[in-house]
Amino acid sequence: MSRGIRSTRALWDPAYLDESWIKDRVRLIPRLKQWVEKNYPGRGICLGEWSFGGENHISGALATAEALGRFGQHGLKAAFYWASPAAGTPTFWAFRAYRNYDGKGAAFQDFSLPTQTPKDVSAFASRDEQSTRLVVVVLNLDASVAHRVSFELHGCGEVRETRAFNYAGGPDGLTAIKSASVDGVDSPPYSLQVVELALSR
Repeated sequence: MSRGIRSTRALWDPAYLDESWIKDRVRLIPRLKQWVEKNYPGRGICLGEWSFGGENHISGALATAEALGRFGQHGLKAAFYWASPAAGTPTFWAFRAYRNYDGKGAAFQDFSLPTQTPKDVSAFASRDEQSTRLVVVVLNLDASVAHRVSFELHGCGEVRETRAFNYAGGPDGLTAIKSASVDGVDSPPYSLQVVELALSR
C-alpha cells in the first residue's frame, strides 16, 4: 500500500501516526467532531481544499476514493477538492465511482451502511430512502493480491438485479463486470469496484 493511501488514515483512524513532518496522531474528523460538540453542538462539518495527490496514478485514485468514502461514512456535510482532476485521469474515475458510475447518472446513495472488510480492503455501502437500492464501493488497496468480496444482506430483501463496474487504472475508465452477483465480485490488485443491488422488499 502506498504512503498516499496510508495517509488517508489521518482523516479517521486514532491509531495512525502521520508519516509526514507532522509525526502525530491527527485523527482529523474525530478531532473536528469533538471541537464541534464542545463549542457548537449540532453544527455540521465541512472540509476545504483536500487532496492526496497522485491524480494520474491508480494509487492516487484509490486514496481519493478512500477519502470520499470516509467523508460519507463520518457524515461530513461537504468536502472541497483541490483543485479539479482532469477528465480521464484515475482520480477523475474515483469521483465517478460515487457519481455517475454507469455514465447515465447512477450514483452512491444517501444513507450510509456499516461494513466489515479484511486488511487492505475498504468497502463503503449506501442505500436509498426506501431501502430498495444498495450501492457499494469496494477498494482493493493491495498492489499485489486479489480479493473476492461477498455481500451478506440478511433482512434486506430479495436481490432482483445486480450491476457492477470495475476500474484498475486503465484508459477505458469504469467498465461493466458481467459476472458480478450478490455472491461476490472479484477485486483485482489496486482496483475499485462499484456494485449496485436492486432489492424487492
